[in-house]
Amino acid sequence: MSDTPQNEQRPSSNEDMARKIMEKMQRDEESERPVRRRPQGSRPSGSRERPEGARRRPDGSRSSGERSRSSSGDARRNRSSSGKKSSGSRKRSDSDRRSRERAAERGSSKGVIIAVLVTLIILLLIGLGIYLFWFFHGMREAQDKFLPNTFINDIEVSNMNETEAYRALTRKSDDTADSLVFIKLDGSKTVIPFSDIGYKDNIKATITKLMDGQNYYNWNSAKNKRTDYTFDTAYTYDKVLLKSELKRRIIDASGKLEPKDAFVKYTNGSFEIVKEQKGDKIDESKLDELMTHVEDCFKHGILNIDLSEMDLYYQPKVLAADLEEDLESFRKMDRVRITFDFVYEEAELTGTEFMKWIEFKDNNALKGFTVNRDKAMKYVEGLAAKYDTYNTKRHFKSTTRGDIIVDQGRGNYGWWIDQEKMCDLVIKLIKEGKSKEKVQPVYYVNPNCGYEYSCDRKYRTAESDIGNTYCEVDLAKQHFWYYENGVKKYECDIVSGKPTEERNTPAGVYCLWLKQKNKVLTGSNSAGESWTTPVAFWNDISTIGVGLHDANWHPYFGGDRYKYDGSHGCINMPYSAAKYVYENVPLDTPVIMYW
Repeated sequence: MSDTPQNEQRPSSNEDMARKIMEKMQRDEESERPVRRRPQGSRPSGSRERPEGARRRPDGSRSSGERSRSSSGDARRNRSSSGKKSSGSRKRSDSDRRSRERAAERGSSKGVIIAVLVTLIILLLIGLGIYLFWFFHGMREAQDKFLPNTFINDIEVSNMNETEAYRALTRKSDDTADSLVFIKLDGSKTVIPFSDIGYKDNIKATITKLMDGQNYYNWNSAKNKRTDYTFDTAYTYDKVLLKSELKRRIIDASGKLEPKDAFVKYTNGSFEIVKEQKGDKIDESKLDELMTHVEDCFKHGILNIDLSEMDLYYQPKVLAADLEEDLESFRKMDRVRITFDFVYEEAELTGTEFMKWIEFKDNNALKGFTVNRDKAMKYVEGLAAKYDTYNTKRHFKSTTRGDIIVDQGRGNYGWWIDQEKMCDLVIKLIKEGKSKEKVQPVYYVNPNCGYEYSCDRKYRTAESDIGNTYCEVDLAKQHFWYYENGVKKYECDIVSGKPTEERNTPAGVYCLWLKQKNKVLTGSNSAGESWTTPVAFWNDISTIGVGLHDANWHPYFGGDRYKYDGSHGCINMPYSAAKYVYENVPLDTPVIMYW
């Protein structure tokens, strides 16, 4: 018989299902945690004994809790019983456990993949957010500006607003709007407002139109591609007003500084170029040229006009670059060497010396220079003191008296520098600035007869200018000699001038400088005497009318005849003697006469 009361009913199907679920959950829980052995005789944690004297229901049945516990107990008992009875059940349990472990591993891998995918999606969303922020921020920054790499009429306006683009297209660099700006030589500016000339243009309107037509979504891609816009500038203005303003504000208001030419300056013994200086005064005749230039600037949208780039100002006529040859020419003056020929030696004048005499006008060599005449004359006076022989005393070896000293007297012989004309020559040569050798000095010329106070070059030495070819007249002995190369060639008696104040023959050193045949001698003196005397041979030896000539009216020559029938100052000679002199004695031969 069964221990279960008769009236006890089977658990319902719902209860069976619930029990199976509970058992499965317990098995799963036990499989996932280590099994702990319980000491023998101990009771599982959480279990409790049924109190003694527990009662059944009046109808003999058990409560639902009891039934449940009974069922659970039965299940455990059945499981224990079945475990003891069959090892196959344990094998199935191990297999189930391994299946569960594999399923857990698959679930874990799937979770990792899902986590990675989620992370990637999040990163993509973040990147997209950053890009969108950067893109729209850049687009916002590009607003009201021209995109990068944008050109209008070949002028770059990248990243410029309308005002900046207008300044770029009109070449404006300041805040002066709607004006013509003129930049002067000194950098200062003169502004002519457009309102003063009735000016209007289409530049601003075109800039606004071009900017409004931009696609700002292309703000970044525009960096890699150039965008060009072109348009023709259209403008209007009053030409009469413009010309009037240019004259008033530019021409009439220009400076007063005149330009200065470059020049060559002589300072501290050397030449150097002083550069030209530009003035700030504008040539009034350039108004039309300025007007044309401004109109051309309007045409090309140029409103900043640099006046220094135009040929408006009065310009220096001489530029430093043009003076290099002049500078070299002036520098050569220091190396100039001029020599003057004085027969037995040359006198030298160097640039180093005469540069001290030069005075430049305004210290500018190009304006010419003057030679200080006093300094030049001092040099000439030095030449005269050294080389003049006229009007000097000479040592002479006479025929009958031996060595004597002969004064110049009224004679014309000797070298006599014309100092004024010689000074002129020196200054002229200095101004020419060229070296010259053996320049002939300038000697004095008698204005009455044209006689030049110079002598035969072959007679001149450092010691004497007479040499050994000469005529000698001893007035006291009334005798004449002619020596050629130291050899006496001819001699004769003579008749000199009557020894009175008006007719006396003066002693001195004379020069045979003129010969004439068949000359009529005429003259008069302070004593009231006059004469007209024809002669065959006239040998002029002075500038005062004294000469050597024939005098056939004398019955004899020499002795005391000169004292009572002497000449008017000439040396009267026999016809043959006068002819000999005329035919044999060369011109420039000195004639020494002494008492």
